Amino acid sequence: MHRSLHVDLPGSYPVWEDFINKAGKLQSQLRTTVVAAAAFLDAFQKVADMATNTRGVNLEDLWEEKLKAL
Repeated sequence: MHRSLHVDLPGSYPVWEDFINKAGKLQSQLRTTVVAAAAFLDAFQKVADMATNTRGVNLEDLWEEKLKAL
């Protein structure tokens, strides 16, 4: 078994090299994805903050307007 393992190792170098290259590409793409997701969440937070600070119309306001009109 030891002999067959030793014989296969030199031939596996291209496989390991390909694996390491693909892992590096995956890491790079994941980093890009995280940066894009963070930018999206920042923009979404700005929209949420704007919506929180915007005074909308509620039922109380509508009733007050109706009563004033009478």
